[in-house]
Amino acid sequence: MSYLDAELSFKDNLKKLFFEPAAPLYKEQIQLLKLDLREPATYNTILCSVACGAGRLNEIAAAADMECNKVSKYLNVLLTMGILQRVNPAFSSSNKISYYEIANNMFVFWYQFVFPYMSSIAIGRGHQVLRNNIMPRIDLFAAHIFKKICLQYCYKLKKRNDFMCDFEQISPWWQGSGSNKISVDFIADDTDVICLIDCNWSNKKADSDVLKKLLAKGEHFTGVDKLFVFGIIVSVGMSLGGLTGYAINPARDLGPRLAHAVLPIKGKGSSNWGYGGVTLVGPVIGAVAAVLLYGAIPW
Repeated sequence: MSYLDAELSFKDNLKKLFFEPAAPLYKEQIQLLKLDLREPATYNTILCSVACGAGRLNEIAAAADMECNKVSKYLNVLLTMGILQRVNPAFSSSNKISYYEIANNMFVFWYQFVFPYMSSIAIGRGHQVLRNNIMPRIDLFAAHIFKKICLQYCYKLKKRNDFMCDFEQISPWWQGSGSNKISVDFIADDTDVICLIDCNWSNKKADSDVLKKLLAKGEHFTGVDKLFVFGIIVSVGMSLGGLTGYAINPARDLGPRLAHAVLPIKGKGSSNWGYGGVTLVGPVIGAVAAVLLYGAIPW
């Protein structure tokens, strides 16, 4: 955080930190691996493959142009170091269907957006790389971070007993592969209740189609007494709020909106007071509608 400059825009901060030959984080990950590993080039290739979407062993091997048995050795080292983590789908503990992901967010960003363009950055073309290759895809990284924030929020709700069920574990779930793959971001699993959670990072307004898709996924689950669709933790802020993330009540929205309107922030946009009333009236209308709907459903 000490490297960030509050006077610079998000894009200019990225340029200063990563996309200049003398930038402090331009070679950070390479230097870290060189301290602990004998073959940093091979590990760099594997981590870049994982950061860019290869998760299964065969996918990583193909992306890195290596044999699966050789890749396994390097993956085990990265797992031991805590750089990688293995993710199993809900209701399964088999490593045969698990996938690998990078545990550290900085590593994800660096291997996805910096490592592939190091030669261009080295000759002073970092600005062009940032403009043409990074900023158009930055939402991919934001969506990855948003999903982790949603997971943390679920645990926070459980800790204060505000979650819809007292889940024993919460994990992603998927079934099938390729065009036939069906997935849910997270499933919170209790004894006789499961909650399906999808985290959607989007600059479009969320509508009932999002809920319908999640309900359709719920049809793949049987053998439980109840199925709660806990929520689609949608980026309401990206769709409507703009200033305070997905604040949907005045406790989180009004204070930051007032601060944004008053403080002399460089390059700030509109405070969007047209949306400010939504967080005041919306929760009341939603609560009333929920009570009426609950009473109308023949449970």
